[in-house]
Amino acid sequence: MEIKQYAPVIIPTLNRFDHFKRCLESLEKCTGAEHTDVYVALDYPPSEKYIDGWKKIGAYLVEKEKNNSFANLCVTRRERNYGVGHENSNGAALIKEIKPLYEFYIFTEDDNEFSLCFLEYMNACFQRFIDDDRIVKICGYNFPMEFPSMYKNNFYISKRFCAWGNGSWIKKNKNIEDNYYNLDALRNIILDDTKYNKLKKVYPRGIDLIHSMLKLGKLHGDAIYEIYANLEDKYFVLPTISKVRNYGNDGTGVHSLRMNIAVNDLYSKQLIDQSVVFDFTDDLFTYEPIGLIDNNYVVKTTLRSIYKHLVIKFDFWLLRHFGFIPKSKYI
Repeated sequence: MEIKQYAPVIIPTLNRFDHFKRCLESLEKCTGAEHTDVYVALDYPPSEKYIDGWKKIGAYLVEKEKNNSFANLCVTRRERNYGVGHENSNGAALIKEIKPLYEFYIFTEDDNEFSLCFLEYMNACFQRFIDDDRIVKICGYNFPMEFPSMYKNNFYISKRFCAWGNGSWIKKNKNIEDNYYNLDALRNIILDDTKYNKLKKVYPRGIDLIHSMLKLGKLHGDAIYEIYANLEDKYFVLPTISKVRNYGNDGTGVHSLRMNIAVNDLYSKQLIDQSVVFDFTDDLFTYEPIGLIDNNYVVKTTLRSIYKHLVIKFDFWLLRHFGFIPKSKYI
């Protein structure tokens, strides 16, 4: 498929120099990089421990701005810490800044590595599904899983979302931003009997995710998108072979503060697409949603998980009857 317009790529970063360097340089090798605008937002360090990595990234970007393979490399250097996990975070602020300039965009955290065909895949999906109201986002990553032998296409649609290299249409994203992407909206889902009962029926895990976000006072985009898709009957496009490899389970990230070797190895050593180009492989089988469940997440019954379950139940009772949830961390 001929790509008529290339989406910009947004990368927020702070201090993880090795991750960021790998991310940017793998993106630079992608087919179509020369047509792609890349926007980097370097956040300001919130404390002393972030300064060394922050300085390394800053110095690296000075050189990279002079010599790179992108159409444009635009760097924003924050003068205060914007943080993560809220409506005005470093990444969210950068999205707001570029929105007036584009119809769609690609967002990635700095701990991803990309296949050579990643940009072609993302932009081909933007072009193909722009008028399909069912499709609201594109995922570049796919979890390790096996497909039925009869399924021949190199993409599928699902209500499962992964944020590791994802694409958004600005118009399609408006409903999510206006009606889901804030803590008050999430609280109202629990208090609205119709929405709560539907979510409980079609995506019960979403209720626990809402509780967690309300309790911590932080927004998690991947959770919000899955809640939205299940309540609004929308879908995401995913590749059958992942176009992204993730290194963020090494204990350096906000969502992975402790190293889990098994989980880290599962993702950081995952095989990804080796193709240089991407084109849709349609056969006679339609690309209707298919329910695939990977077996990489094993629910373990531990004292900690039992305690968390009881806390969630108590939080739910407080919210339904008194309208609030204590903001504290689970053990």
